[in-house]
Amino acid sequence: MDLWNEHLAEYYAPKNFNFWYYFGSLALFVLVLQILTGIFLTMHYKPDANLAFASVEYIMRDVPLGWLMRYLHSTGHRVLHRRLPSYVSRLLYGSFRRPRNCSGFSACSSTWP
Repeated sequence: MDLWNEHLAEYYAPKNFNFWYYFGSLALFVLVLQILTGIFLTMHYKPDANLAFASVEYIMRDVPLGWLMRYLHSTGHRVLHRRLPSYVSRLLYGSFRRPRNCSGFSACSSTWP
């Protein structure tokens, strides 16, 4: 029980910690999921105009768990494009309140094209 309290349970948290902080960790999780499933799908996809549809069929039918990777990748895309703007807007508009730190600069630099 001391190990639990020392390393996991008794960390100091900021006073303004609330539900909206979960969007950052959700965005990070989905980003990692996108990278991993994208690498998996890239290994089996053929970027040729004549072979593209056949390679997607191959991924869906013949690759073990290929259908799951493809659906995870497409669902992750939708979740990432819905959650990331809300997370970045929270960084942008929340950085003008006290205490002012560099979160606004990091949000601006991450959205800069």
